[in-house]
Amino acid sequence: MELAREVRSFLEERGIGEKDCLLLALSGGRDSLCLFHVLVELRPLMGYRLRAMYVHHGLRREADEEAAWLRRCCLVQEVPFTVAYVNVGERVEQTKESVEEAARALRYRALEEEGRKQDAWILTAHHAQDQAETVLLRLLRGSGLRGLGGMTAQRGRLLRPLLGVEPARIVKYMEERELCWRQDASNEDLRYTRNWVRHRLIPLLEEKNPAVQRSLRELADQARQDEEYMEREAEAVFREAYDGEGLSIPILEKAPAALQGRVLFCFLRQKGGTRNVGRVHIQMLKEICRGPQGGEGTAPGGRVFYRSYDRLLMRKKEDRALPQAGVELAWDGLWHDTPWGRFRVRKMENPFQNFQQIPDLPYTKWVNCDTITEQLVARTRRQGDYLGVGGGHQSLKKYMVNAKIPREERDRMAVLACGSHVLWVVGKRLSEEARLTQHVTQVVCIEYDPKKEEENNCWNPKETE
Repeated sequence: MELAREVRSFLEERGIGEKDCLLLALSGGRDSLCLFHVLVELRPLMGYRLRAMYVHHGLRREADEEAAWLRRCCLVQEVPFTVAYVNVGERVEQTKESVEEAARALRYRALEEEGRKQDAWILTAHHAQDQAETVLLRLLRGSGLRGLGGMTAQRGRLLRPLLGVEPARIVKYMEERELCWRQDASNEDLRYTRNWVRHRLIPLLEEKNPAVQRSLRELADQARQDEEYMEREAEAVFREAYDGEGLSIPILEKAPAALQGRVLFCFLRQKGGTRNVGRVHIQMLKEICRGPQGGEGTAPGGRVFYRSYDRLLMRKKEDRALPQAGVELAWDGLWHDTPWGRFRVRKMENPFQNFQQIPDLPYTKWVNCDTITEQLVARTRRQGDYLGVGGGHQSLKKYMVNAKIPREERDRMAVLACGSHVLWVVGKRLSEEARLTQHVTQVVCIEYDPKKEEENNCWNPKETE
């Protein structure tokens, strides 16, 4: 009853009761069947619904017989039983993973799909020795603090009620009740890394430290606590450094080195997720931040991260500059669509009596009519473009550099120009030569709407007063 009490306490701490459904990952092994019988024992006391699922990997000839035997066990206990068939060989060919990795990924995917279908909690029978093995496996493969934390007793809707239970207690539970289980011959196959760790590495370590498994579990507990603290600290730095678009490199660099990689991981998560992201991608982002203006690198998901002055930004790999071919704008007061948004232009008498009346609006400008000596065109920048600055001319390129406009934005930004004279860098700078003076009588009002909505309204001075 002691083991059952522990499992019951574990479930009750998570609020599980009569309204819940539990989906057990069931195999013919001792640990899995132990948890099965414990859950059957607790079912009338706690009132939950219990289901079982066997994942058939297609790797063992005995799997069909094992599935049939488990179906009979579940039938006796009135537990609904499902078999999920997965193709491990096909995944290995596609991903080049090991058989172990592919089987694990497909097993969890099948359980998650069935769990969503049944709106169920998913339970596995991992125990204390499995935890020690996991820590060693991650050490062998290379791991940071997160990996050393091993498995968690709960990850979302996935529960591991036996994670703190020693295998000897599981054996005792099964033997006292004279319960049967199946031996899986593949568990002795040393070609699988976990089996090698279990049967070769751990016994070797126990020769020097008989309590090595306990030490590994304690390491996992400590690493998990430390990681949780570091994650909270990293989240705080990320919130300070992230402005909704990019990450402040100076704020990132002020953070302790131990947090910087975690902050970048938060940024990756914010910018499309962390699937297939590894240490190499975090290192790439660090190098971009330390490198010169314009440095860039590619991350999974077709994302390009680049440095723009003191910010780390992202664009999609397929993003390209909009075409330089311009769109001529008629002065008819109607909205005209362009690749950069829509514009409307209208000539009128100067509606302002003095300069103080002219509103400073980002998307509406009043231009000296005499400045427009050629066809007014909406386009992107070209070589030779300039605008009036401080009584003289400044190249558009130099203006954009001085204004710290990110390089990735420069080739996509709309300008309104007459020949090479840029009258307006849309949303930003108006050429001084185009500004109104006290002697101007005829003006051109230019309005911009980035939404490109279908609408053809004439301009009304009251709209911008």
